[in-house]
Amino acid sequence: MTGARKAGAFIADAQERRVAQSILDLWSAELAASSQAPLGEFESVLLAPFDATQKRDERDEAAAANNKDDQHALIRLAAMARQWRDSDKQSGYLLTGATIEEAARFKNRDRNLDMFIKASEDARERRKRNIAYAVLTALAVLGSLATVFISQFFALPQTSKSWIHTIKVTTSSETQIQRLWWLELSQPWSPPYDFSGTEKLANIHYPELELKAGMSRVLLNF
Repeated sequence: MTGARKAGAFIADAQERRVAQSILDLWSAELAASSQAPLGEFESVLLAPFDATQKRDERDEAAAANNKDDQHALIRLAAMARQWRDSDKQSGYLLTGATIEEAARFKNRDRNLDMFIKASEDARERRKRNIAYAVLTALAVLGSLATVFISQFFALPQTSKSWIHTIKVTTSSETQIQRLWWLELSQPWSPPYDFSGTEKLANIHYPELELKAGMSRVLLNF
């Protein structure tokens, strides 16, 4: 605080002095509200008066220009941090995007500002995780839909044709019953079956087998 107060000796511009004093007032208020501040021993810190005899070199001038921008940013961020704290730390007041990186430059200058920056960084990481989870979920759903589509319109019809072909060429009634059972099980997801050219089946016991063949529903009792 003492060093900040002495900086007033190098500031001649009235507007810059008001900005600098605002920063001192902000820090003073935070210090007064701190639980570590001794009761009855706090005094407001005023900016030192301008001293025309003080001189700065070109590096000082450049640093002063940068410091002016930092002062404005710090005041703005400190005000936002206080607003967030006073709102019971609602997430809508947190920083987003590049503003978080800008604010990170002022870490370790103010406890409330540090908490504000940390909460904003944590919220950003949660958003990233939520987006990643949403993308993975969407990919999983699309993968499932693609699997169902391929199964129903490509794999299952070809498999059904293979089962029907087996029924036509085999002489094993047990094999025929197994293929008929699979055809019945797959019927809800398959188009009508083509049994054309199939010879009469014999020695098959499969009560109430119901299959769609061509344009008609055929009830087969064996």
